[in-house]
Amino acid sequence: MKEKDIRSRHVQDEYLALCAQDAAAMLAREAEFVEVDCPACGAAAKETAFVKQGYRYSQCPACGTLYLSRRPTEAMLLEFNNSSASARYWAAEFYPECAEKRRASVYRPRAEYVRALQGVYGKEFRALLDVGTGYGVFLEELAALFPGAEIKGVEPGADLAAVCRAKGLDVLEGTVAEASAWRGRFDFCACFEVLEHVFSPVALLRQVAGVCRRGGVVFLNTLGCDGFDIQVMWERHRNVYPVNHINILSTRGFRAAMERAGFADVRITTPGRLDLDIIRSQMPPDEIPRFLRTLVARGDEALLARFQEFLAANGLSSHVWVVAEKT
Repeated sequence: MKEKDIRSRHVQDEYLALCAQDAAAMLAREAEFVEVDCPACGAAAKETAFVKQGYRYSQCPACGTLYLSRRPTEAMLLEFNNSSASARYWAAEFYPECAEKRRASVYRPRAEYVRALQGVYGKEFRALLDVGTGYGVFLEELAALFPGAEIKGVEPGADLAAVCRAKGLDVLEGTVAEASAWRGRFDFCACFEVLEHVFSPVALLRQVAGVCRRGGVVFLNTLGCDGFDIQVMWERHRNVYPVNHINILSTRGFRAAMERAGFADVRITTPGRLDLDIIRSQMPPDEIPRFLRTLVARGDEALLARFQEFLAANGLSSHVWVVAEKT
């Protein structure tokens, strides 16, 4: 798989340009920002990692999580994520352009993994929830694999929620915190590509735990800062940017956040396939680390594929899957 297989470069470029404009506008309200402790483990100590577009990213000495330490308030972020120019472009252009492209390569394998989790945990999922359901493709894939199950979604974006309803999907327009009527209802809950955006990942995870039954299984994915491409590119990585990606947890950070939120048996894997491709596509050739240039110069794509497999198998990809059980 290549990065271009799941998102078009020109669409991503336009989206990131809008994100930069929105971040600059938000920075004009910096006096309203608040300083936060590590969003994963809660440690107060922090070290400046870098400044990007005027925003300070810190790294937690305790767990290694990378995060925007001085950030907009929760209310400001909610407004930003729902109504900024980049958010509107995401809903109207970016998501529709990539959603179907990702169906077979991303959403269907995730749904198949969810079905397999029933055997892992020895239980049947009869009520399933997707938090941050977007265009609803994952819900459609779940419906195909779980006939007769109760399948619902939560989506805070009005435009995306409307798309889901037009498809006949059962989606609540709002946040999971507003789904109090569903408390303790679900055997399974998914939360994909959400944790990096929110003011407090632990608060969100506690809300997710609230709608799960005791013993319910949660499956989330997001960026991880221990990943090879992020470690190599750091502040130059296109997926590390304010004010959208503000929490990039480490492996230790994921475990701490899940346990603080009331989950146990935390299983962390990194089945990513794009680390090397992202480095090759985003970095100028002469800035790619010498070791990687040596590998690329051999012209052996099978060798590069094996190296990517090594990263994925050893928890070293930036694409992180976390599965846990509500206590």
